[in-house]
Amino acid sequence: MNRCKPSSKAPVGSPTVISSLEACERSCGLTPLGPDSPRNFWALGKKFLKAGKILSEQRQHELEWPMYFLICQALELYLKCFLRVRGVSVKDLKDRKKFHHDLQLGFKTARELGPASIFTDEFEKWVEFVNQIYRQRDLQYTNTGRFTLADFPKLLSHVEILAVWLEGQF
Repeated sequence: MNRCKPSSKAPVGSPTVISSLEACERSCGLTPLGPDSPRNFWALGKKFLKAGKILSEQRQHELEWPMYFLICQALELYLKCFLRVRGVSVKDLKDRKKFHHDLQLGFKTARELGPASIFTDEFEKWVEFVNQIYRQRDLQYTNTGRFTLADFPKLLSHVEILAVWLEGQF
């Protein structure tokens, strides 16, 4: 936990204890509830992950494409959360050459900045695989129909590991 100057709401002389994430948000000029807040990316990612897990647990095999979409959307949001926590600018997140909606580009940057225990070689292979489908919007429209989906639980486990690590940042 970091300490910062007392807020205007705190009694004079009493320090306000803030999380490392809030300290990052403040040092980056963000408000804790701003649209570019890592916390917001994390919270929305958590909802997409939960929806994907619900479909998976119900064993709705006919819903495998939406299930993958939900998990990939969660992954994108979690990567953006992670990168914001590590100080990557919103401008860079929106840059098509640096991330935008390209999971591989986001993963590459996260891997350079993050713990190797999370951003493993195996996780990278999964990201490379699903990024082709996700980036081309085949999970939403099945434009090409040329992809066969792989083992969902393995992808899910990697995204959950990242989610748990991020949750520990709040």
